[in-house]
Amino acid sequence: MENEKLFDQILHLEHQYFARRSQDGSYFDESKAATPALLMTAIDTVRNIGKKFTKEFMDQLKKCPEKVRLAIEDRISKHVAVVLSRPTDKKFQYQAYMNHKLFIGFDNPTFFMSLDNIDEPPHEFSAVEKSEWYRQDNFQKFQKYDLRKFSVETLVENAEHDLFLQEFCFMKFQETFDALTESQLLGHLQHRDCILREEKHPNTPFYTSFCKLAVSVWLVHRLALAFKTRATTFVVEKGLPFDHHKMQSVGPLDDITSNSKVGLVVLPGFQVSQSIIACEVYLVEHA
Repeated sequence: MENEKLFDQILHLEHQYFARRSQDGSYFDESKAATPALLMTAIDTVRNIGKKFTKEFMDQLKKCPEKVRLAIEDRISKHVAVVLSRPTDKKFQYQAYMNHKLFIGFDNPTFFMSLDNIDEPPHEFSAVEKSEWYRQDNFQKFQKYDLRKFSVETLVENAEHDLFLQEFCFMKFQETFDALTESQLLGHLQHRDCILREEKHPNTPFYTSFCKLAVSVWLVHRLALAFKTRATTFVVEKGLPFDHHKMQSVGPLDDITSNSKVGLVVLPGFQVSQSIIACEVYLVEHA
């Protein structure tokens, strides 16, 4: 009982101290804590790396026999179905698929991963999750693995790093590429075998590229948890009219008309306190 009272007193003092230095759940000095501007930069990194990985995925897909390529495309289309305006827009469908898989579970502190052997507080420790210590811990992890200074290659070399980050990459690779897709796309199951049997990152160019995207999403997640008011994701429904306040079109601005409707969410949007970062959408024309 005394420990609980002491913990509550510490939390109260923390909130008083940091309230004087914060505004809308963020700090003015982004070298010390999360800010909406820093979140936008992290999301831009996801967007840019996602485009590069999608191109690599499409290049790999071109190497597959036509029957195999069509089968993989069909499986992906079931997750992100849309009528494309032009053949070159296929890249947006693949980007949407990758982001859809990687952001599943984002608004949960652990991506709904098992907490066994992972240095994260259990769900019942809600007070800890709301504490300044927890926010600062997440921000420090963001700083440590910020892709502007951290090399994913060192992660793939299986050096000792954050266990949650490692498990996250393992989980998301398997969710993004099921065994059948991996076998058809790469011609083997060596990546899956390495992850499941050896619990190591496969040291291949394709997996390294995927890891760069996965790490960028993990970093946004760490940053989202570093805000006093946690940053959360949102998506818009297919068929809604274009709303420039909540949406950003991945296509040319000249293509937007009064008949433009959401055909696909390519990248989710984010909200932290009163700040909104628009989601990316692929628009289609409805008569």
